[in-house]
Order: sequence, then C-alpha cells, then structure tokens
Amino acid sequence: MTLAVGSDPQGAARFILFALRWLRLIVGVGAVAGLAGVGWGLSQPRTYSSLASFTPERSSGDRGGVAGLAASLGISLGSSSMGESPQFYAEVLASDEVVRRVASRRFARAGSTDTSSTLATLFSVTGEDPEAALVETARRLRKQTSISPNPRTGIIAIAVRSPSAGLSEQLANAY
Repeated sequence: MTLAVGSDPQGAARFILFALRWLRLIVGVGAVAGLAGVGWGLSQPRTYSSLASFTPERSSGDRGGVAGLAASLGISLGSSSMGESPQFYAEVLASDEVVRRVASRRFARAGSTDTSSTLATLFSVTGEDPEAALVETARRLRKQTSISPNPRTGIIAIAVRSPSAGLSEQLANAY
C-alpha cells in the first residue's frame, strides 16, 4: 500500500474520534449561535423603504441629433443651462431648504388618513424650542433619505426608510 506524502490514516481516524467525542458541544454551540442570530434579527425594529423617481422635463428643442444620441449613451456634451443636470436636481432636493420644508409638513399616522401629526412627533423628537426640534427632525430625515441621480438616464430616485410603510411612502412623495 502506498501512502501519499503527508497522509496519515491514523490522523484521519483521530480527527473523526475527536469530532464524535465533542459532537454535542459542536452542535450545541452551532445551535445556540443560530438561535441567537435569529433572535437578534427578530428583535430589530422593522424598517420600510419607499422609492419615488422622476425625470425633469426638458424643453423640446434642447436635445436633438448627435447631442441626444450622446446623452442616451451617458456622454454629456454640455448643456445650455445648469438646470438640466440630474445632479442639479438631486442637490436641490437634498438642500437644507427642501429638507426643512418636508420635515415641517404634517403626515398621517399608520392606519389613519388624518394628516394631523408633525414629522417631529412621528420621529419622537422632543424639545422645548420648535426651531431645535425642526433641525433635529430634518437631520433624522436626511439620514433616512437617499437621493440618487442617474446622469445616463436623467432619472432622479428618492428612497426613504422609516418604521412605517405608509410614512415612507408619504415622505418619498413629499419631496
């Protein structure tokens, strides 16, 4: 019988005996770790995301011929105004003024159509100073919002995460 260099039939048998001897511990640790992972995942608060997207309108004579073909391939040949860039619209939507306006609006609570709750109330922002509460609400809204321009297609996508599916939808549409 020929043995390959480094192979030891007794070593394999020793490994199997070791694994069988400690089988309960190995399986137990794996089961506890798996259950801990499932428990942790279930204990995390649920978050819902809503996505809204739009394409800014362009005037009819802005793109034609070679410029239109280049734009469809993701190549910018320049534009006649800064307002045509998807990045411009994304920066406007992410500006302090727009975020503060969305943060100061009233929204419906989950399961209700009554738009009587401020976003500060829904985000559980407390404070005696209304301006400080608005700043904190805007900060939290900015943290839960993602604005992504696509220069190739010109589509601007707004994604909002929140603990409520309805609130996520209302926030995405509020932009």
